[in-house]
Amino acid sequence: MIEYNVNGVLHTQLFDLKKDKWEKTDLADNPVFSKTKESLRSLLIKEMKDTHDNLDITKPDWGRVKGMKTNGGE
Repeated sequence: MIEYNVNGVLHTQLFDLKKDKWEKTDLADNPVFSKTKESLRSLLIKEMKDTHDNLDITKPDWGRVKGMKTNGGE
């Protein structure tokens, strides 16, 4: 699962890498995979907390405070 934030809007991508190694079929919006996506998001949030990641993907703009640099340095 890939999650990214563009201008405060969360985007999610989900691929079955065993069947789709080139990541051509995004399963994120497929209701069959909603529980998988939910589970992976929970694991990601836990991992971020465990590794002291200062972003919070549950908040708009991931909880960045004014003046915090983004990955691109903006």
